[in-house]
Amino acid sequence: MPAPYRSGRTWLVAGALALGLVTTAAACSSEDAADTAPLEQIAPTKADIERDTGLAFPPSTDDFRTVRMSESQVDITFSMSPDDVASFTEQSDLTLAKDRRAILHASPLWELNVTGSKQGGTDVTGQIQRNVELITNEANVTARISLVVAGPSDES
Repeated sequence: MPAPYRSGRTWLVAGALALGLVTTAAACSSEDAADTAPLEQIAPTKADIERDTGLAFPPSTDDFRTVRMSESQVDITFSMSPDDVASFTEQSDLTLAKDRRAILHASPLWELNVTGSKQGGTDVTGQIQRNVELITNEANVTARISLVVAGPSDES
């Protein structure tokens, strides 16, 4: 039996669909930083976030979750050992103040009100504003981080 005839239009549609799948897959995560703007991936990985923001996740990182809140904002939460807090803040070049709130919005990842001791801070690294809160409860520290990509620079 001969193979069915495929019209040029069928091949064109198939090619467009394949290109769309490749483009979508490439937008989820990138290994080539030169090809992407900071945090432009639909679902940035831990490696994407470390590369684009300077955050250095500790070895005890657990329950790592992200959510894209808007085109320019990604929220992150994870837990870590209290023993890793100092190295996390130092290696990430964070300055956090005791009893300071840095995140004042609810997220699908957390509730607005927190219990436990807290420390927080906000800074800008490259094109990324980093809003970081660490909440300590019993033997656990929960990081709540909101990353916001700055708009285009007004400098010419």
